[in-house]
Amino acid sequence: MLTVVRFLGSEAQYEKYQANKEYDLSICHFPYFPATLKKSATMLSFNYRYFLCFIGLFITEALIAAFVHDNFIRPTFGDFLVVLLMYCFLRSFIQTDYRTLAIVVGLIAYIVEITQYFHLIVLLGLHSSTAAQWILGTGFSWGDILAYTLGVIFIWIVESKRGKSLTGVGRQNG
Repeated sequence: MLTVVRFLGSEAQYEKYQANKEYDLSICHFPYFPATLKKSATMLSFNYRYFLCFIGLFITEALIAAFVHDNFIRPTFGDFLVVLLMYCFLRSFIQTDYRTLAIVVGLIAYIVEITQYFHLIVLLGLHSSTAAQWILGTGFSWGDILAYTLGVIFIWIVESKRGKSLTGVGRQNG
């Protein structure tokens, strides 16, 4: 993980943060370092586990879109999974608090659904594009909003339990 942080504190504070192993400051060669580091700070890094989950969810979504034509799996469960897909993709590259990222993913999903209400795909002239229809959708549904909400709640529950089982106190970034 490559992280560049500016630390505005004493050498003793720097050593304290190094001893905690919460932040990798060994690559910082600044004369000054930040006095406080927020644990929820957003950092770019690659997490292969979340990326593998993203790949699995992407394949699942593609198979559902191509072969499942029912009234529950494709429209409802597919929308539930797309929230997990977006979360895993973003989590693959962005290291931040899971609650923040889950809310951001939920908001993105809600915004896409709202654009369906206003028929943005037609306004953009993309209504004949199959890929645009898969990504942006074609019609507003309160059921989709519910599916997105359940997806965010699922992420929140799984990540909070995962953090407690790994650390005993709460979610660690990573």
